[in-house]
Amino acid sequence: MAIREVLVSFTFEQQRQMLNLIGADVGDASLLLTPTNVVVTAINEVITGDVDLSNQTIGMDDGTLAAPSLYWDAGQGFYKVDANKLGLTTSLAVTGNLEVDGDITFRAGSGTGGTLTFGDLDTDNIVLNAELQSSIVPDTTANYNLGTAVKQWNNLWIDGTASIDTLEVDLNTILTGDLSVNSGIIKVDPSTATTATIFNDYIATASVLMDATSITLGSDLVGTLLIRNGTINTPQSTINVFNTTATTVNAFGAASNVVTGFSTFGTTGVNSNFNIRSDDTVLDGDLNVNGGEILSSQNTFDLLIANNDIRIGAANGVGETVINNSLKVTENVNLANSGTNITIKDNTTNALAIKEGSNTYVQVQTTDASERIIVYKDLYVVGNLDISGSSTVIDTTTLTVEDKNIELGTTAAPTDILADGGGITLKGDTDKTITYNNTSGLWETNIGLSVDGTATFTGLITCDDRIRVNAGGSFDVYAEDDTYYGLRVYNVAGTVSTYITSGGSITAAGTISDSIGNLRSLVKNDQSGATTYTLVAGDAGKIINKGNGGGVTVPDGILSSGDMISILNNSGSAFTITQGGSFSLYNTADGTTGDRTLAGRGMATIYFLDGTNGYISGAGLT
Repeated sequence: MAIREVLVSFTFEQQRQMLNLIGADVGDASLLLTPTNVVVTAINEVITGDVDLSNQTIGMDDGTLAAPSLYWDAGQGFYKVDANKLGLTTSLAVTGNLEVDGDITFRAGSGTGGTLTFGDLDTDNIVLNAELQSSIVPDTTANYNLGTAVKQWNNLWIDGTASIDTLEVDLNTILTGDLSVNSGIIKVDPSTATTATIFNDYIATASVLMDATSITLGSDLVGTLLIRNGTINTPQSTINVFNTTATTVNAFGAASNVVTGFSTFGTTGVNSNFNIRSDDTVLDGDLNVNGGEILSSQNTFDLLIANNDIRIGAANGVGETVINNSLKVTENVNLANSGTNITIKDNTTNALAIKEGSNTYVQVQTTDASERIIVYKDLYVVGNLDISGSSTVIDTTTLTVEDKNIELGTTAAPTDILADGGGITLKGDTDKTITYNNTSGLWETNIGLSVDGTATFTGLITCDDRIRVNAGGSFDVYAEDDTYYGLRVYNVAGTVSTYITSGGSITAAGTISDSIGNLRSLVKNDQSGATTYTLVAGDAGKIINKGNGGGVTVPDGILSSGDMISILNNSGSAFTITQGGSFSLYNTADGTTGDRTLAGRGMATIYFLDGTNGYISGAGLT
């Protein structure tokens, strides 16, 4: 092999001669470097043989992509980028391995965009021992895959948010953190699975949808929600099930024994409620209430309102049906058995009452020795009324008998002898009687008769020569000598006590009194206490005897127009007469109003013009 070495210390001529030794014709070399790195015009030869450069330096001018420093064809060659970079203007094909110890930067398309292709077959392998320090972003959205159905990635670790339009998991999925579904829907594709199982294995306690306040399970179509656990619990004190939408709910359809609520049966003072707010609750079987109570929060409670045949209690059972409050029956009460008894409480004043509202019509008393039936309203008997007791007591103000004939002493064979002494007795301090006297054949009264109005008699009625009735029917009172005096009232001794003369004068042997007292006297109201006395309506026409001080108050609106009251200071010390409230007490001496002072042993009189105005005058009054 020819010598390929060109020494750096050679002159240009020496280099040219050496190159000529290398090959038959090395071509032209227009530019060569001198040993001092100076570019000089050199040879322009074509080297057809091998060139062996050992420890040689080849200098290049600064170039560009369009004008390479060292080229082999127009626009194709090497160029100097800077002191640390060498540029290549054409493609680089490496059939062997490519090892780069420094940083590698691939720019496709010279800044205008291009394609970087690694490998040409799916059997080629790309091994990354280094770690990525940038994002991996596809050129367009939703056009490229990461793995395939048969070539899948193994484990995937993501610290952040994974935004996935559709996530298909063909095996197990383990989440160590939270699962957030922003769409609000978790569903299973029915083309791949017809049954979905959640928390089927591994876990004994699962917390699901903890912060959700509105949860929908299942679709709007007919289906089944299967809960395999034997217990469903909630920490809330109040829960609503099927509260708004469902119009028909079939719950516990296959259950033979359903328990609801917390069992407090037999616990004193503790209640457990099961509230059903629907209008109708239908039971296909029996309703058994072990607690012994059916309760309602409503004041009005309708029970079995659609039934025509209702039975309470066992058909042949023994015991009692107790109704603790009022029983109202709007239709008939039918006592079917002939031996049916209505038992009421013994020894009770009001054992049974029939009322209209708060008004009692009939009352049954079972008080010992006073058992009776009391009718508070009218008793109308269509048929006969037979009373077989020993006495008949009519306790009423007015007795009305439609029949114009009342028979007394009715027997199988009545006689005058049997009728003797019969009649009417009015009970009082002494008996007042109208009886038949068989001896005289007359009706007799033991207290006399009083007629209010005109009494007509067929003849003269004389009663101890003191009462005379004219034949014309007028009623007058005459003296024994037929002198008309008017009306005379005799006492039990037979002497005149009081009479009204023909001129209208009243003469009385005794006193004439009204509701206050003797009309000849001023009635005294003694008030000896030291406290102030307030006048009352009953003091009208009286004198207030006030001693020991304390004073008197005249109230407003108590006394009436025309009333007069006198006040006596029955002590040695003065006291005050106070006008109370809105009452105006005028002093007749000067016409002023206000409180007055009544000196010791003084006396004053008040005339009441009306309930709020009065006039006072008297001795010792200031």
